[in-house]
Amino acid sequence: MIKFQSILKCNAMNYFFFLFKRFCKKNSVKLIVSIILLLMLNVNAAYACQTINEGWQFVKTPGNKTVIPTFENAEKVHLPHTWNVADVWDDVKGYYRDAAWYRKSILVADSLKNKKIFLFFEGANQEAAVYVNGQKAGEHKGGYTAFRVDITNLVDFGKSNRIDVMVDNSYSTEIAPISGDFSMMGGIYRDVYLEVSEKIHFDKMNYAGQGVFVKSFLDGANAGFQIDANIVNSSGKTQKLMLRTRITDRKGKIISAQISKSINLKNAMQQNVKQLFAIPDYQLWSPDNPYLYTVECEILDAKTKTVLDTYCVRPGIRTIAKDEKGNILLNGKVIKLIGVNRHQDFDGLSNALPNAIHRRDVEIIKEIGANFLRTSHYPHDPAIYDACDELGILVWSEISVVNQIGMNEHFEQNTLNNMKEMILQHFNHPSVVFWGFMNEVLLADHTFPKNERENLYNKTRELAQKLNDVAKSLDNTRLTTIAHHGDFEKYEKAGLNNITDVCGYNLYFGWYVNGFGGFDDFVDNFKQKYPTKPLIISEYGAGSNKGIYARLPRRFDNSMQWAEKLHEIYLDKIIRNPKIAGSSLWNFADFSSEGRKDTDPHMNNKGLLYYDRTPKDVFYLYKAKLQNEPVLKIAAGKWLKRPVEVPVEARTFTDTIKIYSNCQQVTLQLNGKTVGNFQPDSICRIFAPLNFVNGKNQLVAIGRSTNGKTITDVVNFDYHFIPFPLNNDSFRELCVNVGGHFDYVDTKSNEVWMPDRPFRPGGWGYVGGEEFKIWKGQRTGGERVIYNTINDPLYQTQRVGLTEYRFDVAAGWYEVELLFAELQSAKELKDAFLNNLGNETKTELLKDGRIFNVSINNQLVLSELNLLESVGENTAANFTFRVKAADNGVVVKFDKIRSETVLNGIKIRKF
Repeated sequence: MIKFQSILKCNAMNYFFFLFKRFCKKNSVKLIVSIILLLMLNVNAAYACQTINEGWQFVKTPGNKTVIPTFENAEKVHLPHTWNVADVWDDVKGYYRDAAWYRKSILVADSLKNKKIFLFFEGANQEAAVYVNGQKAGEHKGGYTAFRVDITNLVDFGKSNRIDVMVDNSYSTEIAPISGDFSMMGGIYRDVYLEVSEKIHFDKMNYAGQGVFVKSFLDGANAGFQIDANIVNSSGKTQKLMLRTRITDRKGKIISAQISKSINLKNAMQQNVKQLFAIPDYQLWSPDNPYLYTVECEILDAKTKTVLDTYCVRPGIRTIAKDEKGNILLNGKVIKLIGVNRHQDFDGLSNALPNAIHRRDVEIIKEIGANFLRTSHYPHDPAIYDACDELGILVWSEISVVNQIGMNEHFEQNTLNNMKEMILQHFNHPSVVFWGFMNEVLLADHTFPKNERENLYNKTRELAQKLNDVAKSLDNTRLTTIAHHGDFEKYEKAGLNNITDVCGYNLYFGWYVNGFGGFDDFVDNFKQKYPTKPLIISEYGAGSNKGIYARLPRRFDNSMQWAEKLHEIYLDKIIRNPKIAGSSLWNFADFSSEGRKDTDPHMNNKGLLYYDRTPKDVFYLYKAKLQNEPVLKIAAGKWLKRPVEVPVEARTFTDTIKIYSNCQQVTLQLNGKTVGNFQPDSICRIFAPLNFVNGKNQLVAIGRSTNGKTITDVVNFDYHFIPFPLNNDSFRELCVNVGGHFDYVDTKSNEVWMPDRPFRPGGWGYVGGEEFKIWKGQRTGGERVIYNTINDPLYQTQRVGLTEYRFDVAAGWYEVELLFAELQSAKELKDAFLNNLGNETKTELLKDGRIFNVSINNQLVLSELNLLESVGENTAANFTFRVKAADNGVVVKFDKIRSETVLNGIKIRKF
């Protein structure tokens, strides 16, 4: 769709000022902008459209989807808009999923009486109803596809017209997605346009497509386009019409043009007109050369040659196919797809993004060196597809059937409609190569009784087949695909592996599945069963928190190091294995998932970039491996201040620093001295053991590429030596992440909490107890949102059952801070207590929570501490004490009264 604002003709301008003066006397200023915008449409243009995003009124109306509200105390908003910017991030469970209304008044000029007037919504999540002047104009179900409403017969021309839009993002088993690991934020979160066209026009009401479909073909030495235009006549009489099409190259030169034979089109009828164009000296569209042509189609009055409607699009010449080995073929040549999944939200905006951010995201994807984007888990904003066309990113576009289907006819019909909408709305984008329609659709089968699962599988397979048939009937030039979670046998049993052209599997070996060895076995097993079907690793990844760093990383610890390790292993395997046709890592950037309780609450933090699009270090792994331009990055993240234990006589500490680079050679300089030249390994890594001094250290990396280019990266580290033995005058402060094996960086205060350790004489550490773990001991720490803190990771780890925490410091005064959080509910604690009691009396159960005493150097400081009772479950509690150490240092003792003792963190600071 062409987006523009026309210059007013003189007669329209005079009419504007007449109405403007009269209207301003009678109406409030808030409507004036709307009037101006509407009159800027050229009344003599065959087709015109413009955004009407500004100056809407907004009210929430819980439970009211049908009665237009009064808009008392309405909030003024501009589109794109969502009402879930804040509540998906607060620590109150859930977020507003209910109805809300928008209102805007527009003046439609009297001169537009003989035109067709449409409202075009790029997206409103997830159910919408549109009213004009109090009368219902249309409705739509599905939050991620566009819809168009014909309001011609409801408009009062020459007068103010009230537009009311109801939007509802309530949970529904009739509209996909029923569930998903992302926040389903409500609102009119994409652009809205007012469109004006003649009564004779391209068919705009066929699932909100544009009525013109451009297919490219490549046949030996010949290439070109086929145009399919659907023309509608609602003029009230038979009209003699022609279709004129012009094709221009990138420089604007007309390279081909046609005018069709005239057709006689009766009123209230439509007709398809086809045209075929061979393009001389054609250029193919590809990631390396995303060459776009411009196709302009016009409906002409056959007698007067007046233009009645126009449509402009930028297609490319390309083909997509698969071969007998299961490779993807672009323009007849094998291409390995390496790319990302993307969700559409952004820091501070949620899902209501301006087009500039959408475009910037695609620019970043191109910067990585990727050639592939999966629009997880729904069709994305039109700006995304436009940018992918321009930059050469191949797209897997999918509808939002996630985790499970709805077992009702309404769900099926809405899903089929959404599939048709996606295809017909994005048909003309050369970047789109796959139509997808399900993601991990059997993941929630455990919520169904066992005797109903066979029926679930059958219904799911039947719907998948119908969706595949719809895609093939509407578009035989692209491939179909589906994404499953890693249970191959389940999808095989359900018959879902052999429906689509391409099969995607979301594989999380090394994250949700322990160990990486199963990855190769899975690929081999799939290709043995389906040797000719392309296999896409449609998701893989690991969570990473900006404050968590581990020298000995573990699965599930959300450390930067584990995420980097996982991506290094996967990227190497994917590139090397010819059985894998492509991949899309999870995820391009961190995104909102309100129900998550990880180290970044309410967020899925598996992104290559943070929520605000700041790159994580692992971003540069991909850039180094996939880009030809030189890349050099010292992988330090936020871990710049580093407390480390060293022998008291030590002058340096040896730490291994990782660097991502594709340079031929990297020279490292530490504190002004060259320490050596290094060559990256096959996956663009350097591991450099370096000797750091206490205090400030500057590391400079200088990379030299094969073409002679030089690139530099600089990181300033701050090493804090903790002496051993600890009773040294140089000791000042020590923060310990109790129960954790990683350093935690508080990015606000710049405090760094060291990993926990057992006590050894002369040093510091715990006595007794064990790490708090969940998931049957597979995961360190708790999967919980911690209240009363921004440092959730620090309180999600815990040592349970400890008897002491000791610091063999020198005599003197110290400040000791103890950090606690109760990570178990009252029920969990009771169950554990019952198991320990056996047949003994249970009178203690009358009181909830664990109870224990805490003393420091034999002085009782916390008596009968009951965290559950005093501060509540999953709530941070800090206690600070000033103590005097004698010859035995500082000894914090924990004595259990009921259930086990706990500690989450401890800090000791010398006065």
